Order: sequence, then C-alpha cells, then structure tokens
Amino acid sequence: NPREQPKTRTTSYMFTGKPIHIIYCLPILLVSVFFGCSQKKTHIDEEALQELTDSLPEAPEDQVKALTEVEDPDSVDPAVLGRAEGTYIYISKPKMRLYVVNRKDSVLFSCGIACGAKKGNKEEHGDYRTPEGRFRVVGIYESTDWIHKTRDGRKVKGCYGPYFLSLATGKFAGIGIHGTNAPRSIGRRASEGCIRVNTNHIIYLKQNYAYCGMRVIISGETERLPEFIGLGAEDRLTPAQIARLIADSIARVAEADSLRRLDSLAAVKVAEEKVATADSLAATRIAADSLSATREEE
Repeated sequence: NPREQPKTRTTSYMFTGKPIHIIYCLPILLVSVFFGCSQKKTHIDEEALQELTDSLPEAPEDQVKALTEVEDPDSVDPAVLGRAEGTYIYISKPKMRLYVVNRKDSVLFSCGIACGAKKGNKEEHGDYRTPEGRFRVVGIYESTDWIHKTRDGRKVKGCYGPYFLSLATGKFAGIGIHGTNAPRSIGRRASEGCIRVNTNHIIYLKQNYAYCGMRVIISGETERLPEFIGLGAEDRLTPAQIARLIADSIARVAEADSLRRLDSLAAVKVAEEKVATADSLAATRIAADSLSATREEE
C-alpha cells in the first residue's frame, strides 16, 4: 500500500457549496471595513458641516441690495460727477492689476487682483467671467459679515473681506471690487466675476481713494495697458515711451499756451472793435447834434 500523506488541517468557510480558505477572505473583509468606516466618517463630516452652515445667519440687508440690484452707470447723482471725472480705477486683465489714476494719468496706487475664472467679457449671470467696459462705484459697504453661498449650497463667511465696492454695470448684479479670505488667489483667475484684492489693499483703497460715482474701467483680455505715469517696476515704461510722453506733454503745454495767446488776441480785437464802434456811434451822435443845432439857428 502506498504510504498515506499526512493530512493538513485547514479552516474554511462554505460559500455556494465550495470551500474558500480564510486567507482569501481577509482582503475582502479589510476592504469592506475600510469603506464602511470611510462612509461613516463622510456622513458625520457632512452632518457637522451642515450644522455649521445652518448656524450662520442669512445675508445682511446691505449684502442683498449690493448683490441683487442692477444699476445703470449713468444714474449716478450729478452732484458727484465732477469729482467722478477725476481720479478713477483702471483694471487690467492682462496685467492682473488694479490702478488708481488721477486726471493727469499718474498712478497713485496699484495692487494685484484676481478676476473671473473664465476669460472673455461677461455674457450672463453665473458664467464666471468679469465684465469689461466703463462702470461706476455706486455703493461702498462693510462686508465682513457677508455670507457667500457656494455651488454646493454651503454658506461661507469672510469671502468678501472687509469692504465691497459695488459696481453699476447696467446689466449684471453682484459685480464689485472686494477683499478676500483666499490671498493665494491673487494673480490668478479664480473669482465668479468680481475683482478680488488683498485685505490690506481694499482697506487702503477704501480709506484713501474710493467714493460713490468713481469711474472704473475694466480692460479687455488683449487690451494694452495705457501709458500711465509712475507705474511700478512690473509695468515700467521703456525709455522710448517716456520720451514720447515727455514730448506729448511739451506739445500739450505749447498748444495750451498758443490757445491762450489766441484767446487773448481775440479778446483784444473784440475790445478794439467795441471801442471803435462806440467811437463811431459817438461821432455820429455829435455830428447829428451839430446838424440839428445849425438848422435851429437858420
């Protein structure tokens, strides 16, 4: 008789009538436990997040006004238009910078921005583009307590920073220049259409330059930066551009002087004509009086 082989004892479970060794079951059991815990943790996290979201108040009234009303840029109070035609804000999409510029095209202040996540001019609400064109500031709000609703329904506080400069675009509501709680987004296309700046910059802008009626120009995607005076190192003019600016300034001064001289000469000529006319009228009157006296003597 052949020698019997020693029997090896194994532990197995029966599934569908066939033995499956426990060593093959272990990976399945571990994966099941892992996903069970993950799903439980995700469920707990979602509940906690929903609790925090629900505990936040609804949007303040001034936020509702600033983000829902569509205003016409030409509807600004005429009393402020004189000042509004002076210092203004220029926003360059290609440079990703904001400039405060005075009447003489000199840069008074400049800082980095974040604008719409998608390129191009805004066409509809929710397209993640920043509108291009000429607008006006129609409201300056303290936005520290404002609530931002994300696409997944969460309510987040602090997204607008301390101040929100509401812009009248004539077509879209909720567009403005504001602070941010995401400073790393500056220099990138990250917003839903607004212009973001860092917290210290929006504070400085609000305290020193911003006012209702202020003009705001937002450039196109390929629009070249105007030749402002006093740009920073990142936008510094070339020597040729500087020479051209100086030449243009000299030409403007010379033209203004020439116009003033012409105006003076014209005023003198008008005055001389008036004097001549007055003298002529006086002479005519004297001649008429003399003729009348002669006739009376006859």
